[in-house]
Amino acid sequence: KDQYDAHMSQTTLGREYLFNCPNRSGDKFLALGVGSLFNHSSSSPNVCYRVDTSNMEIRYTTGYRSVECGEELCITYGPKE
Repeated sequence: KDQYDAHMSQTTLGREYLFNCPNRSGDKFLALGVGSLFNHSSSSPNVCYRVDTSNMEIRYTTGYRSVECGEELCITYGPKE
């Protein structure tokens, strides 16, 4: 958290693209690979994620609701700070 406050919070990357970890106070995660392709939807996400802190991974599933063929994949970026 101290490194984020001192450095990342001052960048677009830190303000716009980091996930707030829901189960560890102050931790941030940067989604790389497939995780960087999801758009944000706080009202109707169709992709959910689970943070595996033991492996420092974000795991994605389409668990909120059914996803139609051709539908955009959307995710909520986590709780507000």
